[in-house]
Amino acid sequence: MNPNAKTKFIGCAAFGLGDLAASSQGSILSGSDFCPSVAILPGRPNGIILTGEQAKASREHSGLPWPPEAWIKQGDHLRRVPIFGAWRSLVEARDRHIRWEVGGGVSFSVARILAAHIANLLIRCQEETEVPVTISIPDDLDEYGQESLINELNKEFDRLNAHFKVRLLWRPVGAALAWLEEAGGDMKKVVVERNPEDFFIVLYLGVDSIECASFRIKIRADKKGLYYVVPRRERPKGISPLAGYDWAGNVLEKIVQENGEGAFWQALVSFPDIWETLAGRRLTRVDPPRIWGLEKSYCLWEPDSNQLSDIINTVKCGPSKMLREVQEGSCKVNGTIPCKSSWSERIAGIVHERLKTHEGGRLVGMIVCGPLTPPEPPSWLSSCFPELESRGLDTRGPWDLREANRLWISPGETAIAQGCAIFQKRLQECQPTYLDTLPQYFLIVRESGGIKPFPLVDQQDVEGGDKYDKTIVGKFKIEKNTRKLDIVISRHSSYEEVVNLTNVFDELDRQLKTEIEGLSKAEASLVRHFVREAKDRYKALRSLESNRREFGHFESAFQYAERFAALWYESKEDRSSAKPQLTGQREHLERSDTQFRSLSFPFSIPAPDEMPVDLHMRIKPASGMAHLEIIPEKESFLRGRPVFVDYRTMRPFHPEEFGGRGWPPLDELTPHPDPSIWINIDGVVSALENPSISTDEFFALLNQVYDFFKTRKQYISGDNSIRYLPVLSQDGVAGCQKGEELVLRISKALQLHTSALGAWNVHQINSLITRATWLYGLTPENVLNRVREDISRHPRTPTLEAASRAMMEQPDLTSIFESIVEKVDLQNNLVIQCIRASKNILSYRSNGQNALNDKTTIKLFNAVLGELRKYSDQNNYQSKFFVSLTLLLYLLRYRKVNERFLLPKEQETKLIENDLYNFMEKMKKWNVEKKLSSLRVEKAESTMKGIIDYLDYSGNPNVITILAELSED
Repeated sequence: MNPNAKTKFIGCAAFGLGDLAASSQGSILSGSDFCPSVAILPGRPNGIILTGEQAKASREHSGLPWPPEAWIKQGDHLRRVPIFGAWRSLVEARDRHIRWEVGGGVSFSVARILAAHIANLLIRCQEETEVPVTISIPDDLDEYGQESLINELNKEFDRLNAHFKVRLLWRPVGAALAWLEEAGGDMKKVVVERNPEDFFIVLYLGVDSIECASFRIKIRADKKGLYYVVPRRERPKGISPLAGYDWAGNVLEKIVQENGEGAFWQALVSFPDIWETLAGRRLTRVDPPRIWGLEKSYCLWEPDSNQLSDIINTVKCGPSKMLREVQEGSCKVNGTIPCKSSWSERIAGIVHERLKTHEGGRLVGMIVCGPLTPPEPPSWLSSCFPELESRGLDTRGPWDLREANRLWISPGETAIAQGCAIFQKRLQECQPTYLDTLPQYFLIVRESGGIKPFPLVDQQDVEGGDKYDKTIVGKFKIEKNTRKLDIVISRHSSYEEVVNLTNVFDELDRQLKTEIEGLSKAEASLVRHFVREAKDRYKALRSLESNRREFGHFESAFQYAERFAALWYESKEDRSSAKPQLTGQREHLERSDTQFRSLSFPFSIPAPDEMPVDLHMRIKPASGMAHLEIIPEKESFLRGRPVFVDYRTMRPFHPEEFGGRGWPPLDELTPHPDPSIWINIDGVVSALENPSISTDEFFALLNQVYDFFKTRKQYISGDNSIRYLPVLSQDGVAGCQKGEELVLRISKALQLHTSALGAWNVHQINSLITRATWLYGLTPENVLNRVREDISRHPRTPTLEAASRAMMEQPDLTSIFESIVEKVDLQNNLVIQCIRASKNILSYRSNGQNALNDKTTIKLFNAVLGELRKYSDQNNYQSKFFVSLTLLLYLLRYRKVNERFLLPKEQETKLIENDLYNFMEKMKKWNVEKKLSSLRVEKAESTMKGIIDYLDYSGNPNVITILAELSED
């Protein structure tokens, strides 16, 4: 490069259709026809990847029925890679390495494929190979994907003896810079007068993705005091839900129909017609027409433009089934999230959704760009005009003007590529570019028996192209005599989300309230029941398969069972042992995606003393992963050399590896799903609804209702195993629609008959409370109010147990606990009704532990331990013993309130562990005298060991199922 020549800056947009590069002077340096770009992969690892015209001319996996290398078949490997598919797979991979399989054990990094394509484009359009180049990337490309792409580009440039100086830039930022380059002068006045919430929108209509991003605007000055209007980027919340190639695929599926995968593939990646129609272009006609290879013959490809347009406007939005089938043998990509609307409606919908995120601001501009952008507003965009205009946008034509407060339509990748070149030029001239929101990194540390995230990035905005540096001095230490350093890092968007992730064992609690698409509450509960009752994930899924009759939408039930089983049985052992697949089922879904990574760094010598360390964090927007150095403060240790933490070398880490659960997840009552159990109660309900029945008749009917709800019903599952399930859940939900209707009628009838409780005698009221509260969460309000009155005085213990079934609000639960604690006498006696009441609240109510305080918790703990000691001394290992053990376990949920409660190494905790070991020894001795079955002793021992594990923050939820079984015997 001539050092005296004026520096040329190149911007590149190469997403697989209409790829081009542009100079900072605005000239277009390269272009391509309107067919998707492809790469042809070699059959050996060290072969050359063909790109550009060579790739398009190749017959390899072109979809033609002849020659043999052109054939494609569903599920087979593909060596022809559409560039749009490579981009989407790199985005969806997030922080995992993704490869494209070609068969024979050979595969290629998707980042390498993209690097070969981009390098070919730059070499073709640029004689000089030392030009600064900015390459556009999708707005949702993860730092891991950025890093992979940069590394592969550098390797490819070295192979080609090229020395391009590469930077990356977010795709919508490129469009924003291209617009502001001309509209910026007008924008300064707008910015001075604006509301801080004012914003503009970039809608990118691409093949790999359809993105709708919004930017607020800021004013920044350069070193000369000149002011620039710059966009402020916010990190996207997730991956774009739409991929343009699925739109084309959905249309072609309507046309190709039975002609086979090859015919579909040719029309998608080799012919321009579908893409030209999507982009509102005139179809390119050739004479003679193109040859179209069908499954066993040939014909001419002569699509009807009107037919294409009609299908484009009406086809339902979702992933292309045929495209997935063609590619799945080489690389699995999810693509578009399905919905019920048409593509046109869905794209208009994402514009409306974006506007809703800026309720308080004016819309000071909108850019529509990308290869699928028509030269004039399509009908779906015109439908958005009223709302856009109400927010301040001028939607009148012409639409090719880059002016403030107007709509600018820029078909193709020109705006993106030019914006990238402008970015490079501004950096060179030390001018402001854009503001970016940094990704959040957290160091995960153990603290007070819990897990805490420590933020490594505390600055929200950073100038585009600038480096962020942060040094944390003396906050962390290497323990004395330690021979290794274990690092756990999380990348996420907010502190609160990381807290939720680190406490992933609370996810089991959240599942009880989660709405599962395709399943009723009762069906979701039944799924969880089958999972919990099994011994491992594989048996859980087999059990569900045997009971598919219970679910109206079995696919939803199976997918939910996979997710819930991954939570319930999550442990190191499960991850290290592979489970067999279910015959004929879809592949087993594991929780492979995790926000956590860990690294263990061994030392050549142990730390002689407690060693303070400094942390140094460096990160740059759109430049790959952050770099973290751990620097010992004493130079004598490790000779003062820092420990470099490379995220790419860190292994996926699951939160349970922090030490496991320190409290049990919530339990639940799974309602019986069979409608036939309700047949005999139907007449009782009708009689109860009679407003003129006598008191005696009322109680006779109420007793029948009580007997029905209190008694568990036999359930014979599909594998002929027998279970006994309750009629209602802890919230009062029935297992079928018939039950839902009847229990609601019962609740309303009881509310009607209890409107004048003041006239009832004490015996009647006590009888009512005991019976009506078996409706759990649907207990009538009249009954609840009377229970509240009784608790405010000196309630009977049966009333407290009844209240624990029916009451759900925290003030009520607090009152119950206070009354229970008042009944604990000097000898720490705690009657079984109070034990069951406490257990009900803590095991069935997500806010149960919040109704406790330090005083009530300690008193209950000591009291239930006292009862357990008495039962053990009496060799009484019946249900009461195990109900008491269950309460002991669930009192550990108070750790959610007070993280210092019963820390693992404290003396009080050790004493409880000793008690449990003593119970085990006494039980074994009693078993020698043939008073207990060996199986019962074995189960009892496993439950007490399980409680000890929870005390040590290494609990496993399987203990809950066994405790429930022993408590019911």
